[in-house]
Amino acid sequence: PSLVSFSTWVGKATITATNNGVDYTCELSVGLFGDVDMNGKIQIVDALAALKAAAAIIAESEPEITPEQLEIANVDGKGKVTVLDAQCILNYYACTMSEIPTTWQEVTGNPNAPTYSNLAK
Repeated sequence: PSLVSFSTWVGKATITATNNGVDYTCELSVGLFGDVDMNGKIQIVDALAALKAAAAIIAESEPEITPEQLEIANVDGKGKVTVLDAQCILNYYACTMSEIPTTWQEVTGNPNAPTYSNLAK
């Protein structure tokens, strides 16, 4: 297969490939892991947005964030946003502010989470 195109913008990426003359397209949500408000930084507001989404899900109402943001907030990788996701985002932020090196895998226990250090420059 050959890569035909790769284009990204805030929130989505489209990958198109051709194999034996047949085009295949895949759309993905993209964003910084845990950056629920998608501003390029992990902050307390991201944990708060995840917590509000978890509360809405528990109350069986619609979260006030987009499906892409829900994917980014699901840091533990268990399929839906919960209070634990909000706690993990807050823990990652606290480690960063305290200059304690950690990774998303260490904070979340999610083997599919990024392994880069929170203190990488």
